[in-house]
Amino acid sequence: KRLGCKTDTAEDGLQAVEKLRSAEDGFYQLVLMDIRMPNMDGYEATRIAKEELKRKVPIVAVSAEDIVNTEMFDGFQPKPLSVGALTTLLSTFIVAAVA
Repeated sequence: KRLGCKTDTAEDGLQAVEKLRSAEDGFYQLVLMDIRMPNMDGYEATRIAKEELKRKVPIVAVSAEDIVNTEMFDGFQPKPLSVGALTTLLSTFIVAAVA
């Protein structure tokens, strides 16, 4: 919010998938997907978003873990997130999409 963006949160992977499912395509411009979440992890939520829902939104994996399989993600950002890291993600994925 400090960077002038509207944000939305999900408590777990199931809720993330439901938010993506119920939103119009293009509503979300960037998803920061935590790898470890209850009920459904970030890997499965991302697989559903991309393969089943066919969402084109960039999904960036976020994790405090050292080793993360980022193959299905559009990027990776280690925790903790800083304002500088978020600014870089926004300029990489959102500004590039607008240009």
